[in-house]
Amino acid sequence: MAEKIIHIQASSTTGLSKEQKKFNQQVQRIAELRALIEKHKDAAIWLQELSEKHLTPTNERYKAAFEGYLRKIYALCKTEKLTKTQREKIDAFLTDQITMLEEQYGIDLHEIHNEAFPPEKYDTKRTAEAEQMEKAAKQLLKAVIRVQTGVLLTDDEIDVRDREGTMRRVMDKLADKQENAALGGEKGSFTAENAPKERKKTAKQLAKEAREKEAEATLAQGIKKIYRVLASLVHPDKATDAGDEAYRLALMKEVNVAYEANDLLRLLELQADLLKHDESHMNNLSGEMLATYNTLLKRQIDELLNEEMHHDPSYNGHPLGQYYGGTKAAAEQRMKRAAKQLTQSSKAVENTSGLIDQHTGWKSFLKEVSALYSKKNVYW
Repeated sequence: MAEKIIHIQASSTTGLSKEQKKFNQQVQRIAELRALIEKHKDAAIWLQELSEKHLTPTNERYKAAFEGYLRKIYALCKTEKLTKTQREKIDAFLTDQITMLEEQYGIDLHEIHNEAFPPEKYDTKRTAEAEQMEKAAKQLLKAVIRVQTGVLLTDDEIDVRDREGTMRRVMDKLADKQENAALGGEKGSFTAENAPKERKKTAKQLAKEAREKEAEATLAQGIKKIYRVLASLVHPDKATDAGDEAYRLALMKEVNVAYEANDLLRLLELQADLLKHDESHMNNLSGEMLATYNTLLKRQIDELLNEEMHHDPSYNGHPLGQYYGGTKAAAEQRMKRAAKQLTQSSKAVENTSGLIDQHTGWKSFLKEVSALYSKKNVYW
């Protein structure tokens, strides 16, 4: 059944009331959000298709080139004569590179690394200094987290190399803290001893609660009223033949889905469709009923806004979200540019890998690593 956007038409004499205008505006907003959500869902599909076309081949080339480059360095480290300082700096350089390779592509070169740089042969002084530096970094991060969030983590819960994991633990503790506070216990579980004592409510509070309950009942009654009308119109018992019964069963299923989801607008759309798009009944709704409808529609808008953000590749952590925005053609152009840059990087890695086979290339590599991992630039 085709969907129809419900719209209250202004009369030739009185125009639209405030509630009628609000109704039309909210219906239009819901239609826009629905379309946007479908756009995001479609985008998730074609982003993947474009990625497989443009990014996957270049990613595979770069991954192979980079892995081959690192393996060649490991092989040279086994055959070339290196000073203690050179080995330490190459060790630090390769440790950073294989960590990145594992994080981005899932390639684990730690075994070959340990063969070239056995852990038991590490310089004890450098190891002790590294441990002191890591301990100081932990204490600094712990202090920053305590000041900004009020959460106190133990040393075991802080990993300076895994900031995301550390922050997840912070968020978990914040959630536990809020839950315990809501239950009346800041530290322990909810017990009779730490349970919050109920205060006697004032007459004003009781009156407010009564109004809220009455309003919720009115909202529920508003949806139920439409549901009953629709159920009566499409009930399968009124079918004239097998084909009509199948049609009514399908409609009844759609009505039930909309009712269970409190989707007022979809119920109104179905009602308008069944009434042959006769919307005159909408103009005859009372101001009170329209106000009820508007409250329900506002809730739908809030839910759709959350759903829209959940499906938006730009906000939901989609791995290709950086390419989303604008048209499909624009996204494809961004991917092509990224693929071109990655191809250039692959060529650079391949060229460098070829150069280090030569004596001068290997010497240049050692010089660059020495400069990059000097004490004044990087702690190693």
